[in-house]
Amino acid sequence: MRKLIAIFFLLTSFASYCLAQDTVTLTMYYAANGKKTADGTVITNPTKQRICAVSRDLLKKYPIGTKIHVEGYGVYIVHDKMGSRHRMMIDLLIPREQKAISKRGVKITKK
Repeated sequence: MRKLIAIFFLLTSFASYCLAQDTVTLTMYYAANGKKTADGTVITNPTKQRICAVSRDLLKKYPIGTKIHVEGYGVYIVHDKMGSRHRMMIDLLIPREQKAISKRGVKITKK
């Protein structure tokens, strides 16, 4: 009986770990100072503001205001949502001086 309980505990722990992260396509966007995000946040300094937008299918798991860790890029706060045509995507706000890229297979986790 103890072995079954231990196996159940390990399986549920592993399942919760697997569910805690998602693999997405990462894109980057520029925004002019003064532009507002979906939650009304005014963009003042893209270099210091760690803002991201998530596709609408991810909004249930990562609602606006959620801190997320983007593998290789650090922690961002969800302040915006992407257009309805996008699926499993995250869009990072970057300053105009930085080169925008697109990258598949990036892992994100809730902080």
